[in-house]
Formats: sequence, C-alpha cells, structure tokens
Amino acid sequence: MVITIITILPAILFPVFAQARERARSTKCLSNLRQLGPAFRQYAEDHNGYLPFIELGRKPSGTPDWTGLTSATAEALPVLRSGGLFAYVRSEEVYLMSQR
Repeated sequence: MVITIITILPAILFPVFAQARERARSTKCLSNLRQLGPAFRQYAEDHNGYLPFIELGRKPSGTPDWTGLTSATAEALPVLRSGGLFAYVRSEEVYLMSQR
C-alpha cells in the first residue's frame, strides 16, 4: 500500500510543481517589463522625447541596440552597461529575461 502511494504521489505532484514554476517565470518576466516601461519614459524625458535606438531589424551591423547589445549572446553581457537604459535599470537580469 505504501509503495503504491509513493509511486502515485510523484505523478500527481510533478505537473503541479511544473505549473508553479511556469507561473513564477511569468511573474518574473512581468516584473522585468514593469521596470523597463518607466525606464523608457525616464530616458525620453531626459533626452528631449527621444527613445533609445530600438529598430533592431534596421540597425547597421555592429551598432548596439537600446540594451547595448549587438546580439543576445552570453558573451555580450558586459556590453549591457553601455546601453541607453542601463542608467535607469541597472540589473542585467532584467534585460536578459525580456529578450528570451
């Protein structure tokens, strides 16, 4: 009886834990986006209404985008500090989570 319960219990709990983990990721992503929204607004207020460079599809090769990255690879992480918004949101994790 105990062995039966032990084998059934994980089958019931694994989907519950997976759903909770996905909800936590969604909440974290939403939190990151809520930080970026005011950062864009503050940047625009400080730069005469202009937003940082965000036309990712039309930027010249090698030109950093608003995050300071030329690509979303892990090797480019230190470049985040040169991005237009980094002065407003100083957490690298916020930018990386929003790009995934």
